[in-house]
Amino acid sequence: MNAMLHCPETATIRPSSSLTNRMVPIGGVAILLGVSERHAKKMHAAGELPSPHRFGRSVRFDLLELNEWLTRVKPDGTRPTRKEWAWIRASVRGR
Repeated sequence: MNAMLHCPETATIRPSSSLTNRMVPIGGVAILLGVSERHAKKMHAAGELPSPHRFGRSVRFDLLELNEWLTRVKPDGTRPTRKEWAWIRASVRGR
């Protein structure tokens, strides 16, 4: 996890430019969010995190996307669900 710097004050990350270093397992997501790995897995199962990338059986999350997702807060104080996030990403890309 040398590509991720956890900043608890701002809850942001600074990933490296390499794609392989940008991809982290659920444990890295848990550290970033300040929750247990078990809770992060529950969030993933409930669709409360952005979609991960799968490499065989390995499930990885993109740090750049997680950082962008963390900055988006809905008016009620929550973050977008996986489906809402996919819609936001598609509209930003102009699809």
